[in-house]
Amino acid sequence: MDDQAFRHGHYLLGIEGLALLRAGARRRLGSVEARVEEIREIAARIDERPYSARRDLPESELAAGYAGWAETYDQPGNDTIALEEPIV
Repeated sequence: MDDQAFRHGHYLLGIEGLALLRAGARRRLGSVEARVEEIREIAARIDERPYSARRDLPESELAAGYAGWAETYDQPGNDTIALEEPIV
């Protein structure tokens, strides 16, 4: 495994972090604990598949990158959706 690679687990930890912030801001404290548990699970298994799989991301300016990502995110074939659905 390439320790310098950005992996699916890293991406999902970011998504969970955003969900944690959203839950806290909305005072959904039960959801806060659920997010913390998901973060623990992902972190504990970061070296296992599917979390260890590389997730290569091209370099891009923020606005241009988001615009390109948003256009295609929900299209069939985006395996990130399958990884995110149980968590989000």
